[in-house]
This record gives sequence, C-alpha cells and structure tokens, in this order.
Amino acid sequence: MTPDPNQLLREAERHFVARRFVAARPLVEQVLRIVPGHPAVLHLHGLILSHLDDPAGARRALEAAHRAAPRDAQIANNLGNLLSRIGEPAAALAAYDAAIVADPRFTAARLHRAMMLDELGRYDEARAELAELSRIATPTAGMLVTAASIERNSGNLAAAAVRLDAALALEPGHGMAQHGRARIAAEMGEPDAGERYRAALATAPQDRDLLLGYVAAAESEGARTDALDRIATALRHNPDWHEGRRTLAGARWEDGAADAFAASYEPALAARPDDTALWRDYVSALGKADEFAAAADAALRAERATGGATFAAAAFSHLSAAGAIGEADAILARLPTGLLPATAIAKHRLRQRDPAAAEPLLATAIAAAPDDIEAWALRGIAWKLLDDPRFDWLNGQDGLIGVQELPLAARDIDAIVRVLRALHARSTLRLGQSVRGGTQTHGDLFDRREPDIALLKRTIRAAVERHRTALPPADPTHPILRHRDAHLGIAGSWSIRLTGGGFHVQHMHPKGILSAASYWVLPETPTNDPQAGWLELGGAPAYLALDMPPLRRIAPQVGRLILFPSTLHHGTRPFPAGERMSVAFDVVAR
Repeated sequence: MTPDPNQLLREAERHFVARRFVAARPLVEQVLRIVPGHPAVLHLHGLILSHLDDPAGARRALEAAHRAAPRDAQIANNLGNLLSRIGEPAAALAAYDAAIVADPRFTAARLHRAMMLDELGRYDEARAELAELSRIATPTAGMLVTAASIERNSGNLAAAAVRLDAALALEPGHGMAQHGRARIAAEMGEPDAGERYRAALATAPQDRDLLLGYVAAAESEGARTDALDRIATALRHNPDWHEGRRTLAGARWEDGAADAFAASYEPALAARPDDTALWRDYVSALGKADEFAAAADAALRAERATGGATFAAAAFSHLSAAGAIGEADAILARLPTGLLPATAIAKHRLRQRDPAAAEPLLATAIAAAPDDIEAWALRGIAWKLLDDPRFDWLNGQDGLIGVQELPLAARDIDAIVRVLRALHARSTLRLGQSVRGGTQTHGDLFDRREPDIALLKRTIRAAVERHRTALPPADPTHPILRHRDAHLGIAGSWSIRLTGGGFHVQHMHPKGILSAASYWVLPETPTNDPQAGWLELGGAPAYLALDMPPLRRIAPQVGRLILFPSTLHHGTRPFPAGERMSVAFDVVAR
C-alpha cells in the first residue's frame, strides 16, 4: 500500500519546524518518490538540505522548485538566500528580482535585494530599493539595520549611526543593531563605545564578531585587558577560533611580549597538528614580527605535518628574507612550477643582486594584475638598479611628489595635536607595521567625530585635489597617472607618535595609488645629524638587503603634507630624543 504523501509531508514539516532536519529529510525524499517534481515538496527538500549543510543538493532542489513554480515568490526568495550564502551574488540578485516580479509587495525579497545590492557596492540602487520597501511596509528594525549598513559601507558613518539609533528605539534588544551601533561608536571615537560592546556581549557573550570589535573599543578606554581575557576564555572553549587566536597573538606582541606573543600556537598545534589554518596563522604571525628564520622553521614543520606544498613556498620566502639564500634556493628547486607568485621569486632575485632576472618576473606579474602596486614598486627598484630610465618615468616625473603647507591656523594645529595626544595615550605599536619606537592609532582616524579631526580631514581632502591637478598628464600605462583624472578618495588614515630613537623602516602601502604623511609635532632637541627624522622616499626595504640610496629626502615641518606615489618605498631617519607626531593616509581612485 502506497503511503499517504500528505501525511508524510505533514510529519516532515513538523520535524522541520522543530529543527529536526535529519528526521525530516527521508520523509520528504519519500514524498518526492511518490510525487516527483512537486514544487512545494522540492522547496521543503531544499530548505532541509541547506540546514544540513548540503548547499549543492539544496541548490538543485530549490532551482527545480523555482522552475516548477516560477511565480512562487517565496521559493525564488529562498533560492536567492541560498545563492547569497554560497557566494553567488549575481545569481542571488536575479532570484530576488524574480520574487519581486511574482509579488511586488513581497517585503522579504525587497529587503534581501537591498542587502545584496549593498554587498555589491551598488549603494544608490540599494537605497532606492529600501525607499520602495518603506513605501509599502512600515519600517522595521531589520530595514533600518540594512539602511545603516548601506550608509556605513558607502562611508557615511554619521548617517549609519542615526539609522541604528532608530532601529534600537524600535527594538532595544535587536542584536545586529546593538552590534552595529557599538562598531560605529568605536569607529567614530564615541566615548561610550566600550559600554555599548559590553551591553551587546551581555546578551551574546560568545559572539565572535562582538569579542573582536570590543578589543579596539576597549583599548581607547583602557579596558584592553578585559577584552583580551574574554577572547582567551572563548579560545579555551573554542580552540579552532583562528581569528581570535590571531587577535590575541597580535595584542600580546603590541603589549611588549615579543618573546612569547605567539606562544599559544604551540600547544594548539600539539593538539591539532594537521590544522592547516592554524599553521598558516602561526607562520604569518612570526613573519609579521620580522622573525623570518622562525617563520621559515614553522613553515617547514607545517609542510611535514600537513604535506602542504604552500608551506614550502612560505618557507622559501621567509628564508630568503632572513638572508639564507642557499637554503631558499634549495627549496625553490623542489617546488612545483607555478606554485610561487612571480613577485615572490622576483624579491629573491633582488636579494641575490640580480635585478635583470627580477625585472621580467615583475613584468609578468603586472601584465596579470596592472594595479598591483607592490609589483610596480619592486619593478621600480629593479629599474633603479639597472639604471633603466623607466624608473624616472615611474617615480621621478615632476609633480608626482608634492609638498604642501596646509592652511591651518596655529590654534587649529594645537587643537588637532591635543586630540592626537589623547588617542596615543591609549594606543600601542601595531604588529606588522613600519613603526619602530612609537605608537599607532587604531582604526580609521578620519572616521572619528571630533570637530578638529573633521577639520583636518576637510583640509587634507582639498590638498589631495590640489595635488591631483598638479600631477603630470594622464598616462594609461602608468600605475598612478592612469587615474590622474579620476575622483581621488581617502582610504585608511592613522596617526603615528615616535619618541627618541623612533623611526619608520622602509616600507610601502600597496592599497592606494598615493601615500601621504603630514606632521603635527616635531622634536626640538638639537642633533648632529641635520637630516634626523627626515622622510626618505625611494629607498629599498631592509628585507631586500640592498644598498640603495633614497630618491629624495624631505624635511618635516609642522602643518606640512607630503604626497607621493605608492610605488615608492619610504621610511624615516631616526632622531635621538623628543617627540614626533604625524598623520598618514592612503589615496585611492574611486
């Protein structure tokens, strides 16, 4: 006797509602054998498989359900949700569009479509979708949280804060609104950021994103120990939380535990010796601390433990950076062709004083990724060593480097300095950064709400535009000048405070087309070196071990802004005593 499919389906639905997905699955599959192709049954099957972490099976079922019932808005919406979760935004957007065509007043699909447009960076379209949703539905906390995400991602933090405050007024316990508002408070430097994080953690103490965000907020109010203790506790319960371990190791290094900052990795690896992500983080942490020999040793241990050839590639790079050229060559000889990026091999060739071998490798890297600023910077070094005139084309054209005295009154500069000093009182040295003997502020400085920082941001934006108009003519083959007539924006901003003996090692900023430094406090102590503390542009980083003098040295002055191509490595000369405080940022083409 054939079982009653309706009874089987009702039983499966009861299991599904109770989240007993394993029990629901065979019942639904039995129904599908009786009535194959039924859209409602396929829909339920897809949802069950999604909860059972079978995205491929879930996709097949939901796509079949959508084909069988193309006018069913709920099926199309859930298909969109799955596609969004597995990282197919264009297909997800098409599914949401189909749901809205089927039912223009289906609010869930419109909300999800706005969220997907936000994720794709199509902010005006996302705002328009939310406006249409607000026309047909009463605003909810979820809608306001989505609106806040759009504003934050498009760079309008103040508007995002307003939307989140409105969401919390509607629903004070809304977890995403609480978290989002705490994050905005930290980014804008609001004094209650730590309190907001603690309130959110009170309802979700194991939320990993909250715990990570709390570290930055707690630092600004002197509660960093509490934040790190919470992460350490969470790691004891969830030892596979890799991001938490990375944060804890970085914070320990910043707090001065240079000899033991990565100590938690060894017992973790003893318990899980084949955890490739754990090994990768360990090697990376050691490399960021310039412990190249230790990083190479860890990478070779990781290769033996996991069999992963990528760890041998990492060992090659770290051995080369440590100056162990022969050992690096031995690893290079046994690596499969194509495993190492051309840029990594080019760095090794530069360390071997062979720029002629490095140059074509870098040309290959740039042909594959024309906006790879690091590859351009290294190619510039190769050209300089080869006396190739293209170095001057890349870095030496008049106008590429600009020096401006910012039009700020003395009282404005004093006010900016007061804000920066207050921030540095709670700041540390950052792992993996160029600072030696000082502190660096956390987060994006220009996102903060202080009026004096807002004034500085406006002044610098105007200066960036002046620099753009003074650049050489546009050149589509040049990594900087191809963007000469584009809108230039600021992405990433921070302050550095150096004290006696402090300096920046030679480094470069790969995320922007222009880099910048401005100066707000300078040491007054006399020195035998007339260029102590000066900015040096165009040298070579220490890890390349090249004797390459800088292209240009520029004296810092209070209120002075220096803009230069990100293709130039740069650093500063040490100064013997006193204090130097600067603000730096990256410039990107929008």
